[in-house]
Amino acid sequence: MTTSSTRSDGVTHADIGENSFVPDALTSLRLVALPFILSRLWVALFAYWGHSQRPFLKPVHGGWEGVENWWLNPWTTYDSERFIKVAERGYDVATSVSFPLYSVLLTPFRGDAIAMAAWGVLLSNLAFWCALLVLLRLTARDFNLPTAKAAVWVLAFFPSSVIFSAVYAESVFLLFVVLTWWNARNGKWGRAALWSLLAGLTRNSGPILTAALLLEFAMQWRHARDEKRSLSPWAALSPIAPLAAFAGFQIFLRYDLGRGDLMLAQAHTLGRDWMLPWTSIWNETLSILHGTRDTTTLINYWATITALILIVAYWRRSLSYTIFLSGVVLSFLTFGLTFPPFTTGAVRYLAVVFPMQQRLAMWALSLMRRPIARLSIVALGLTACGIVAFEFGKKYYLF
Repeated sequence: MTTSSTRSDGVTHADIGENSFVPDALTSLRLVALPFILSRLWVALFAYWGHSQRPFLKPVHGGWEGVENWWLNPWTTYDSERFIKVAERGYDVATSVSFPLYSVLLTPFRGDAIAMAAWGVLLSNLAFWCALLVLLRLTARDFNLPTAKAAVWVLAFFPSSVIFSAVYAESVFLLFVVLTWWNARNGKWGRAALWSLLAGLTRNSGPILTAALLLEFAMQWRHARDEKRSLSPWAALSPIAPLAAFAGFQIFLRYDLGRGDLMLAQAHTLGRDWMLPWTSIWNETLSILHGTRDTTTLINYWATITALILIVAYWRRSLSYTIFLSGVVLSFLTFGLTFPPFTTGAVRYLAVVFPMQQRLAMWALSLMRRPIARLSIVALGLTACGIVAFEFGKKYYLF
C-alpha cells in the first residue's frame, strides 16, 4: 500500500511506500556492488565476443574503427570519436552535435588517443557506479527499498547498458541527473542547480530537465506556502540552470564556428527531421509487420512502446519524473529518423532517464510473484543486454 505523505524537509511525494527509508552509505555500497560487478562482466563478455568477430581496425561504414589497442577498441566507436576529437582539437562542424563536458574530462590525456580511451573507460565505469548508488538512495526515498533495489538491477542490465562502460557521455550525464534530483527532492536547490548545469553541458536534454525541474519546484513552493513557509527567491532560478547550459553551448558554437544552428543542421545530416510523434512508431510497426526481424530494431521498438506504456500507467508517480520521461520520448519521436530503423537510438536515450528504470522496476515487481514470470523476465533482460553488447562490440550502428 502506498500513501501521499510529507517529509520532515517539507517536500511532498505522492505514492511514497510505507516501508520506504534511505539506506546508509555502507548498506548502499553493499546493495549496488553485485549488480554493478555482474553487469560490467556481462556486457564485457559480449562486447569482446562481438569484437572478436570482426577484423581488428577494419574501417566502419559511417563510423570509426576505434583506437589502436585491442582491449580498449570495443569501447571506442561512433560518438567516441567525436568526444576524443573535441578533446584534442576543439570543435568543427562534424562534432558540433556533441556537448562539451565529457570531452573536457578527457583533456588531461590529450595527445594520446589510447590514454584518453583508457581514462574514458575508467571514468564511465566510475560514474556509472556512483550513479547506481545515488539512484538506489533516491528511489528508496521516493518509493521504497524493494523498488530501489529492483531499479538498480534494471538499470545495470538495461539493454543498452554496454554504453555505461564505453567512451560515451551517458554514465557521466546519468550521474549528474540523479544528483540533480536527489538534491531537488531534498529541497537543496542550490546544489541541484550545480548538478543540473553540469548535466546540461553533457547532453542536449537541458530544456527537458528545466521543464521537469520547474514543475518540481512549483509543487514544493505550493506545499511550502500551504505550511506558511518560504523558499528562497533564488531557488526559483535553479531549474533554469540546464536550459542556460544548453543556450550557452549554442552561443559558443555561434561565435566559435559562425553558426548557432549547427546542432540541428548536423542532426539533419544524420537523417533526423521534424515529424508528428507517432510517425516513427507507425513506420517502424509497418516495417516489422512487413518482415523486419533485426533483433536490435525490435529492442529499440520495445523500448519506445514500453516507455509510452509506463508514462500512462505510472503518470501520477511523481509528475516531475513523468515530465522528464515524456519529454525525452517526445524529443526523439518528434525529431525522428526519416529512414529505417525508425526507432534507432531509443534504447540509448532511455537508458539515462532514471524514471524509466524506476517504473520498469515497479512493473517487474508486480509481475514477478510467480517463479516462471521471474525466470522469464530475468532471461529476457539478460538476453537483450547481451545482444546489444555483442552488436556494440562488432561496431554495428545501434544508437
